[in-house]
Amino acid sequence: FYLISYFLSVVNQGVFFDDWVTFNHQGDDNILFFREIGYFLYWPGYFLKFAYSLGAFGVPFIRLTGFVCMGASTLILYDLLKRIRELDPTARLAISILFAIFPINPERISLNNFHYLVCYFAFFCGFWALVRWQETGSWRMRVAGVLALFFSFSTASFLLFYSIVIAMLVYLDERDRRWNFKSLLLTWTRRVDLLIIPGVFWVVKKMYFQPFGEYVGYNQVEMSAIQNFFSSLLYILKENFWYMIKIDILIYARDHFFKALIITAVTYLVLRHIKWKSLSVKKALLIT
Repeated sequence: FYLISYFLSVVNQGVFFDDWVTFNHQGDDNILFFREIGYFLYWPGYFLKFAYSLGAFGVPFIRLTGFVCMGASTLILYDLLKRIRELDPTARLAISILFAIFPINPERISLNNFHYLVCYFAFFCGFWALVRWQETGSWRMRVAGVLALFFSFSTASFLLFYSIVIAMLVYLDERDRRWNFKSLLLTWTRRVDLLIIPGVFWVVKKMYFQPFGEYVGYNQVEMSAIQNFFSSLLYILKENFWYMIKIDILIYARDHFFKALIITAVTYLVLRHIKWKSLSVKKALLIT
């Protein structure tokens, strides 16, 4: 389903409005740009320097990177969902398919969005590694998970979504025993590093990766903005939610009606087949 939905984006040679910020620039100029905006480790600048050195293959390479990151994230999500006992195989498959093909981020085709997709992938890798650490006790998995999640925080929204990782670890701790706050507190006192990494990232970024030059104050949270937060919250929710509905659903459905119809039909047939197969197995067991 993911291949059907998004493979053509890999071979798309288009350059969009936002892409001109970095497209057709010298490699060192792109590194300087990401330094000036205070991007963590400036790594997108180095990636773009390498990608555009490939000549005509540069644009497809960047889009292929984003495509692979999103597809691999779906596979990781499916594996993570296996740990949630309340979800049966049909539910896991349906959630993963929707996760893969729902047009929640149509701007993913933009060259200037590739670093968000890489952080997206790094977040799920870190998520999976910490879950595996909890299951196996491997310190290598713990270190790998912390490093991957720390890297993913280059995209600030993952600082918030990190709470899902903590919630999953708590769920895995408590699913086989009665909820006990004291034991939970004792367990997490030995995992302080997992609780403080968002704060550590914020301090490191604040100390060493501040915007400068033309981008002084870029993407910074000011006290005045915090004071006006509640008065602006309803407006922000209204505007962003409606924008998502209008752009990501209505316009997408209009422009890609037949593709959406085919995907919906195939998804229905697959889920129906899975359900029929499951029922057949149950009947066979009953007969036996």
